[in-house]
Amino acid sequence: MKHTWWIACLVLSLLSAFSAPAMALDLSAMLNFIDEPGLVLHEAFTLRLKFYTEGPEGKPIAEEYYVGYIDDTGLVRKLLQKETYWKPSTSFEEEVIIRKTSDGYYYEKFEIFMGEQDSIGKYFYQLGPEGFTITMYTKFLTPEAIELNGEEMTTTKTITYMQGNGYLWQSDHKRAKIIKNKYIEEEYKLKEFRDDNLLFRDNMLGTYNDLEEDGSPLLKYKYVFSYTKDPTTGEIHGTLDDWLWNIQALFGGPEKWKRNPMEIEVHVKSNLHAQDMHINILNQQIIPRSEYLIPFIYGLRVDYQ
Repeated sequence: MKHTWWIACLVLSLLSAFSAPAMALDLSAMLNFIDEPGLVLHEAFTLRLKFYTEGPEGKPIAEEYYVGYIDDTGLVRKLLQKETYWKPSTSFEEEVIIRKTSDGYYYEKFEIFMGEQDSIGKYFYQLGPEGFTITMYTKFLTPEAIELNGEEMTTTKTITYMQGNGYLWQSDHKRAKIIKNKYIEEEYKLKEFRDDNLLFRDNMLGTYNDLEEDGSPLLKYKYVFSYTKDPTTGEIHGTLDDWLWNIQALFGGPEKWKRNPMEIEVHVKSNLHAQDMHINILNQQIIPRSEYLIPFIYGLRVDYQ
């Protein structure tokens, strides 16, 4: 999640989401790409996020905009991305193509840090019957990034498919499941750098790391949405009503929620949820900011105005 401190957390989030760095390699030179002359793509979603400084008089920091296109199986195969920054005043646009290989999918994209093209990431999703392994090769471009990380880095992450009791997938430290129209992630092993667990229920996306005394999630952040649905097309439009911080979960003490400015808009076609659950799991990993699309990726019910 990006917040007012989102830029400073980028490197930590990369380390927490993937395993420890290994020797670097050039992924694109090692893969067998498959030509798809008849590939047809369909627009599936747009997503816009606008970030502000803290407080009621918050000033814009950055805006992100994404458009996603899927193939006939429901897999995201193209992303249009635009990032705009106020200080320094700059913007970046990129088209990301998810290419098919003999044993998975591959794409490349620039990573933006503090308004600069900090690195280029190359992602390979190697598919297998039990799940898939994501190999991420990063080539750092700026002197600051090279000093911090070295010139290049390779990291891996494995997602295993799960069945039974509502479970969807498992990584090396957490599991995700759907139970009673609720999506929730649970840690079964603690890591040095803990990434947030996600919870979606009742039009609310929450993030948490720790538990209450009764075992329920101690939410750090809540994103409360309103949704409308076009009765003719089935298209869904969602807007963020409130973004709330729980001071207790962040700093201790009694529960206290603080409201902060942020804008999120989602526009989802009726085709984002695939019949093949493995496609949905893959999409969750590929799509940037997929946490805001979780109910539509997994076909959860939401309440409409």
